[in-house]
Amino acid sequence: MLITFTSAKQVLADGGGGSEVGILYGLSVPDVANTNPHELYGVKGSTFLGGAFSVGGYYLQSGHTQGHNGVDFDYTMTGIDAAYHFPNGGGDTYLGIRGGITKLAMSPSNVDVLYSPYHYGVMLGYDYYVTSWLTFGFEGSYVHVESSTDTKSGTVYTQDKWSLINFLVDLSFRF
Repeated sequence: MLITFTSAKQVLADGGGGSEVGILYGLSVPDVANTNPHELYGVKGSTFLGGAFSVGGYYLQSGHTQGHNGVDFDYTMTGIDAAYHFPNGGGDTYLGIRGGITKLAMSPSNVDVLYSPYHYGVMLGYDYYVTSWLTFGFEGSYVHVESSTDTKSGTVYTQDKWSLINFLVDLSFRF
């Protein structure tokens, strides 16, 4: 098996092929009452399917932050995404969609509750080619999280729908 390193610019020019893996870090701002902005970090991977279209997956985890009333509000997001890439300048701009499962850990009334709602949203980003196999970029995304329930000791806890705005930087290795 032969592995070659190809820039996304060359991948787009050649009409497809190639993959990437990357690490992400940034700020996530939930619109839930009594919550604070969170650090958000994780990994992503994707492959180009032909032309300028890519599909992939991601795992993002929030840093631990307590809300104004002392309630924990920590979450992870795991899912898939698809993007269309526009080469420009020294990199490529992408616009895409993502969706998956959220795990939300909270502690209302000092009871540990774990919700598992679906999430979906849009993303817009830019990757700059540092070398033919390394990119540095940034991404903004809006993610909507559905409502969810959990039952503990016969009590039903409900988390209403909420949204996130994420601002991330990424370092990706393309091959």
